[in-house]
Amino acid sequence: MNTISKQKTKVLYNPQQIDQCVYNIAISINKTYSQQDENNIVFCPILQGVVPFFADLIKYIEIEPYVEYLGISSYKGTEKGDFLVYKMPDPSIIKDKTIWVFDDIADSGDTLRFVEDYIIPLFSVSRLYSC
Repeated sequence: MNTISKQKTKVLYNPQQIDQCVYNIAISINKTYSQQDENNIVFCPILQGVVPFFADLIKYIEIEPYVEYLGISSYKGTEKGDFLVYKMPDPSIIKDKTIWVFDDIADSGDTLRFVEDYIIPLFSVSRLYSC
């Protein structure tokens, strides 16, 4: 029988505060790039957990970058294991571009390190940023 803990939980950030943070990130990106830059920028959200955050963020982005999803997993259930890459960006789209990688959890940094060490070197990327 499952029992649910009746511990009190504390809300750290309400939805409006979260939305304001997402907006602030978008403003920072918007200030950095202009319409002339948009053909040289590719956003690579890492599936699947980042999709809700990315959907909120992209609403506030004023440029129109390419979006190429990257599918990477290092978990099988709750167990951490080797990385499995199940969706790669189109090389013709990200070659020689500035890449923004979006991930939902930056716990150990292993996923971003994997992207930097094994995925990005497959392509000729000019710059890599993470969010």
